[in-house]
Amino acid sequence: MFNLKTFIMRFLHILTRKAALLMLLFPLQLFSQLQLHQLIVASGGVFSNPNDFVSVAAYQPGQQAYQSFGQIRTQAVQYALVEGSSLYVAATDSLVKFNSDTYQREGAIAVSGPRMLLIHGDLLFVSIQYPETSNFVRIYNKHTLQFLKSVPEISGEAAGMHYHNGKIYVAVPGNWMSTVGKLAILDASNGDFIEEVDFGNSGMGIFNFFVYDNQLVTVNKSAWGVSSGIISFFDTQTKQISHINIPHYIGKGIEVYGDLLYLLVNNGIGSFNLITRQIVDTAIVPDPGSANFIYFADVVFDKLAQNFYATISDFFSLGNGLIYALDGQATGTFQAGISAEALALDYRNVSSLAHVGAKRPLLYPNPAGSHPVVNVLADNPIKSIVINGIDGRFYGTVVNQQLSSDMALEVSYLPKGSYLIQVNYTDGSAAVVRFIK
Repeated sequence: MFNLKTFIMRFLHILTRKAALLMLLFPLQLFSQLQLHQLIVASGGVFSNPNDFVSVAAYQPGQQAYQSFGQIRTQAVQYALVEGSSLYVAATDSLVKFNSDTYQREGAIAVSGPRMLLIHGDLLFVSIQYPETSNFVRIYNKHTLQFLKSVPEISGEAAGMHYHNGKIYVAVPGNWMSTVGKLAILDASNGDFIEEVDFGNSGMGIFNFFVYDNQLVTVNKSAWGVSSGIISFFDTQTKQISHINIPHYIGKGIEVYGDLLYLLVNNGIGSFNLITRQIVDTAIVPDPGSANFIYFADVVFDKLAQNFYATISDFFSLGNGLIYALDGQATGTFQAGISAEALALDYRNVSSLAHVGAKRPLLYPNPAGSHPVVNVLADNPIKSIVINGIDGRFYGTVVNQQLSSDMALEVSYLPKGSYLIQVNYTDGSAAVVRFIK
């Protein structure tokens, strides 16, 4: 006699056994993929209104949702930095820490003249500008915001900071009357001063850095009313300096992607080729209207989606957020307040399951030790490789131009530590290998 219940149980048993066999043949691997979770937008408001305070908000591209969640009772905002679930905002006289998941304020301290922020280990480095006249880098505990020490040896107002090979490099443009620029070097482990390198007149306006081919690339902002600027290359081993004169007005550097440095050129977004050392495009995104006092308040670049997120403002009546593709085409908008001068990208690791099977790549040598290049060998053609720190920090995407099943991966620029190397294949699948530098 046919028993429906017995038939269903046997059928499910067979399916379970087949699924187990498939799992043996094609194992599932849990891998982490980095993606942009949200864009932090901090706005200073109307400068002439003493009651229009700094506001902090989040824009989530996936949901196209905007949420305002914080206020800092001061007049202007200088910088925002995300690390994990912590958001740090530097305003005119304050340093405030938020939880970027719950949007709750976790701490705030008074800091006069904060400009830019950098985190290394448990240390939070803050560069200092006017109205302060000394101690132009100050160091805090990133967890508690407890003040730890100052760096009194730095000779003038400081701006951008960058970690590279155990050292913190600090731009020292000085005050608005300074005609020279300098580069301060600190020990990353404790913030101790090592030395200051004088870039002379060519370093005037030195603002922020990027690392390319083991050199620091510094963007030296043009002085007001000057129609040219300078990009400098500093070899961290030999300490040799070379300066490239740019016959255009230049602002902050935005990001290095491939062999191009994206930066503000003639008040728009342009690009500079780091190999030929020449401007490639002066107007990927043109000037938004400086003739009518409308400027880019801030611009950041999402390397994963290859999008520019930009805010424009006249600093007293309007503020908009705009999204551009790599070719400069406008692809969307987001809400932004007046004087939104601090944007920060909040990346998150999203866990997924992928069939890996025989596609698991081999990296060697691993650990890399002193080897500047490691080999990646796979069973399938490789499309690209994404490098993430185990702390979620993004270290770049490398495209395999030959689409072969092996490639050499440059790792000399990576700090010592552990990484997740995500190998993306041409068939759309992916695998992740843990790598130690």
